[in-house]
Amino acid sequence: MKNIFYTLFLFISVQSFSQSGCFEIQSILVDACAPQGEEGLNEMVRFQIGDADLNTADMNVTWATVNNAWEGVCQSAATAAIVDQLNADILGCGILVEPENGVLPANSQVLLVSSVGMDPNSNSFEGLNDTLYIIFHCATNTTGNFANYNSAGGPRTLNISFVSPGGSCFDIVTYDRGDLVNQSGNPGAEDGASVNFTADGEPDYFNNGCSAPFNSVVADWNAPESVCENADPIDLDALVTSNPGGTWTGEGVSGSTFTPSGLSGDISITYSVQVNTCLLEVTKEITVLAGGDASWDTPADLCSGSQSIDLTAFITGDQGGVFSGTGVANNSFDPSGLSGLIAVTYSVGAGSCASMLTHDINVVEGGDAGWAFASDVICQDADAIILDLLVSGETGGTWSGEGVSGNVFSPDGLEGAIVVVYTVEGVDCGASVSDTITVTPTPSAAWEVPDYICTTQGDYILNELVSGTPGGTWTGDMVSVEVFNSNGEAGSYTITYTVGVTGCGDASTQILTVLPAPTAPSITGSPNYCEGGPYPVFTSTAGANTSWFADSELTTMLGSGTTFQPATDANPVIYATGFSAGCISETAEIALNLIDETTLVTTADNGFDLCPGGSLPLSGITNNGNISWSTGSGAETIQATEPGTYIVTAAGFCNTVSDTVEINDAGITVSLTATPEEGPKTLDITVNGSSTNSDDCAYYLNNAEVFPDNNGILSIAEEGTYTLTYSCWNDAGCMAEASREITVLTDEVTLDFPNSFTPNGDGFNDFFKAQASALTNLQVTIFNRWGQQVATWEGVSGNWDGTSGSGEVPDGVYFYVADATDIFGNALDTKGSVTLLRK
Repeated sequence: MKNIFYTLFLFISVQSFSQSGCFEIQSILVDACAPQGEEGLNEMVRFQIGDADLNTADMNVTWATVNNAWEGVCQSAATAAIVDQLNADILGCGILVEPENGVLPANSQVLLVSSVGMDPNSNSFEGLNDTLYIIFHCATNTTGNFANYNSAGGPRTLNISFVSPGGSCFDIVTYDRGDLVNQSGNPGAEDGASVNFTADGEPDYFNNGCSAPFNSVVADWNAPESVCENADPIDLDALVTSNPGGTWTGEGVSGSTFTPSGLSGDISITYSVQVNTCLLEVTKEITVLAGGDASWDTPADLCSGSQSIDLTAFITGDQGGVFSGTGVANNSFDPSGLSGLIAVTYSVGAGSCASMLTHDINVVEGGDAGWAFASDVICQDADAIILDLLVSGETGGTWSGEGVSGNVFSPDGLEGAIVVVYTVEGVDCGASVSDTITVTPTPSAAWEVPDYICTTQGDYILNELVSGTPGGTWTGDMVSVEVFNSNGEAGSYTITYTVGVTGCGDASTQILTVLPAPTAPSITGSPNYCEGGPYPVFTSTAGANTSWFADSELTTMLGSGTTFQPATDANPVIYATGFSAGCISETAEIALNLIDETTLVTTADNGFDLCPGGSLPLSGITNNGNISWSTGSGAETIQATEPGTYIVTAAGFCNTVSDTVEINDAGITVSLTATPEEGPKTLDITVNGSSTNSDDCAYYLNNAEVFPDNNGILSIAEEGTYTLTYSCWNDAGCMAEASREITVLTDEVTLDFPNSFTPNGDGFNDFFKAQASALTNLQVTIFNRWGQQVATWEGVSGNWDGTSGSGEVPDGVYFYVADATDIFGNALDTKGSVTLLRK
């Protein structure tokens, strides 16, 4: 019997009712876990009652297995005992109850069990935290009410109805047995196959097997996705979806009211409700979105040639918003090239809570003071710049700023961001434009080329070669950021170091030479060893220049020199390198190989008893040894054809083990006597069969089993020739038998001879013989016409073939004399003649 911990998925919440509105089917346990042959007693259907009470007396069910009748709901001492046993295992706050007077209360959860023979040991409700009404179908029929998985599929429908109220209280759900899933979630048959149904009756197939816990949510409420900071207070009780009447806690909560004013972000709210003996809580988050005041003042009129202005300086409401519109970039407004009223919008807040305000900025057309440095950066030692050459607007203006003399800018002695202003006078509105240039010390890209790099170098840090200004960038073959790695390829590589920025930088390109590293040393020595040692000795072709390491990164040296023997197997892999011409060689890797102790298991198919003439497979199974048998065979499996002692040996690297197998002679000996073996019908025969080494025996007469009486008497009523067999066998599969021929004679005495025969070898009438019955003996003598004896025979089955001692006799008439005794002891004598013809 399987123990089952069933997930009933008791989502206790306000439900929608897609059929009649008075209840809704929520799930079916199709393939129930249960003792062998009792699945049909343990199937379950879960449904939710609507806003009005229902009574089980009004209930009717049409099962998916339509031949199973609805036999009503039973409530008795037996069902009460089942409920008590289930409740005794509940560890949560819930309880299973049978309805009083059959009344299923409004908004209650109900579990319909398919029979009063439910096995409580197969169904655990230990995680239940709510009141669950349980009702039992009166049936005890083990035939299932629901069709389990079948790859061919096919719909199965469950219909539950209540005649009151109004005769229209019903719900119908349908699942397809081909969509049921196993415990891996794939289509297939396995205990625990279940179906959940949506409010619209859509099936959802799942299988939580026999060990899933309850998933019971009994204090649920629906949190709004988001609210605005300046929104009206929210009545939290209106959000409850199960078990109303609880209490609320959290920031912004007073009683059952949540006020978002002054809050921002994700606010945790907890709903607590007392259910039975424990307090259950559900915490969810309400996201409060910032609203805001988008008030701002309109700037004074701007000249079209004026500098950009910072719009955030005009904000009178909430900071942190965004400006947008023509001429706006990063909350700055640039009047260049604009004229007239320019609409600019300020937005603050998020999503539906956002606020925005638009003002028109008046741009007055004036002089054009457009100009710009050719580069944003310049070196301190750069040549002076003639500023007038940079003007794109009106000429003839004036220049001002650090490093400016007349219309010339010199970076000598300056550093950092330098602002230069160009001013022109207009008719209605003058203009002034500034630009910023960064003066930086002149960098040096000098770096030292190493004498050599080996192909085994791996990652080489180029920044360690810089002798000039640090912080630059590297480019070239096999370069990644500041790392050079030839990936084991020898050759010459062009590498460039660049430092500074555009307008003030330096670059140096040089050649890195990568020398080929020696190949990895060749290591000799077997890696095999036994538990506890001794450990193998390894020898390197790199000789004294060999280093032995415990890790592939070559950080932990174990030793150096031509040979190395591990002291333990703490490092299952040993790494070795050589050194030559300034380069460390490639790495040789030696994996120690722990050889398991040799084990041996000897098996003999069908036991160790051998029947005569048979053979018995003997197998010596080893993990790593070489098999040998006392027979001289080295095969894993041999055939034992004789009883006796067989020894098998497995010789391994670390040890040798042997096993001895005794093969027993299971042969049977059988003897049989039958007295008499011949006689008239009805013939009573005393039979006596005996055997050695047998487990069972039987008598057979012409292959049909017969049974002598308690005195060993076997009666044969009909005349004829019979084979009596005594067969014996044993549990080793051996068999032996002994047989006797039994002749039952007729009680009608006859003795006749033919008057001619043709012994010509044609297979027809070739012999002269008696036609006799019920005789115990017969002697016939043949004479020729001169009275000479030609032939004689004894026995009813004897005959004359037309020859004498000297060969074939001639054709002609011959005479016979027959002396016989019948079965009654009477003498019968007869004589006559027979004609012999060969043609």
